[in-house]
Amino acid sequence: MLSLSLAILLAQNPAPKPVFVASTASAKPIVGTIQKLGSDFALEFAEPAATVAAGKLDALQQANLPRPPRPSGPQVRLANRDAIPMASIDGGDGTTVKLKAKLASKDEVPLTVPLASLASVWWTDPPEPTLDEPDPLAWFDPSGKRDAVLLRNGDVVRGTLERFTDTGGIVFKPASESKSRTYDATALAALATDPALSRARVPKGPYAVAILTDGTRLTIEKPELADGVVSAKMVSGSAVQWKLERLAALAIEGTGTSVRLGDLKPLESKHEPFGRTPWPMVVDRSAKGLPILLKTALGEEFFDRGLGLHSKTTLTYAIDGKYSRFEAIAGLDARSGRRGEVDLRFSVDGVEQSIPGLAKLNFSAAALPISIDIAKAKKLTIIVDYGANGDVQDDVNLADAKLFR
Repeated sequence: MLSLSLAILLAQNPAPKPVFVASTASAKPIVGTIQKLGSDFALEFAEPAATVAAGKLDALQQANLPRPPRPSGPQVRLANRDAIPMASIDGGDGTTVKLKAKLASKDEVPLTVPLASLASVWWTDPPEPTLDEPDPLAWFDPSGKRDAVLLRNGDVVRGTLERFTDTGGIVFKPASESKSRTYDATALAALATDPALSRARVPKGPYAVAILTDGTRLTIEKPELADGVVSAKMVSGSAVQWKLERLAALAIEGTGTSVRLGDLKPLESKHEPFGRTPWPMVVDRSAKGLPILLKTALGEEFFDRGLGLHSKTTLTYAIDGKYSRFEAIAGLDARSGRRGEVDLRFSVDGVEQSIPGLAKLNFSAAALPISIDIAKAKKLTIIVDYGANGDVQDDVNLADAKLFR
């Protein structure tokens, strides 16, 4: 009787539908509930009644939900930066690995991943990057042009991955030995494949990076929404699906409506260190080489793309009248910039732009959304100048820095 009453109560009071913010290339963001997501990333809102045409969606984020960090625990990471929590590895051959993934739920989803797209496998929890050791694969020597295995006892073995076993281990040929070895999963901490051989497929049409609420990153194409469930195809090949409520954000790529600033080479790049330590521009990381972390109105948010800058830096980009708008989210890094203060300025064709809050930018306020009209402009210049404390913790992040056509 209690179960029936509960079922009736749930039917009368269904869980509220998640609310999303859709950012487009030309219009103001649309906030509401989604009833349709097309394979070409066209959107149809249930409330308010609004649509976003194919090719116009730039980003989608669940309202009031900060973007999470990459997942913790055992996982697979691909050459295209996908990060997939795994329940188990179920074998494979010399070209693929089979695994059961957990996509922001307790359900185990079977996936087959090409070895050519594999970057690393973690049987243990990947270490959180720190200021002392920003690269969680610091034990791997990419100049060796070999695969590398990190054992749980701390030893590193370099050689060639041959295949994964049905029990979750690997068959590996050490470079220093004549025969292959089989390593059981209980002995393995991590595997890194030779980066010279890893390939990230780039689709010809539109695609997106889906960020789930547990931090999972999936590069997908051809999504569809039905009965509150998103179905899509991973660029690496496997079909995936998850409940809409578990989608934290979508970053759309391949539409041609925008260009990431980090993908362009500056016309001029100048850094004047305060002391002897240089801090050159870093793409898709903070100036200290850490994941981009900002304090926003939603709390602390992790961003996969952007620029990490340190005072004093001057960057000039030749934009040659090709773009209409520059956008970014600017702030001191939430981990390494808490004591920083900078004078952040933007100029368009030599004319400084008036943007409230950027002079003496510090950590006390949330990161600022930046939007600058650059229609017909030839050059865009970014200046990160010293604040009151010299260059102490002057680590500025320009998250999601983009030029819109």
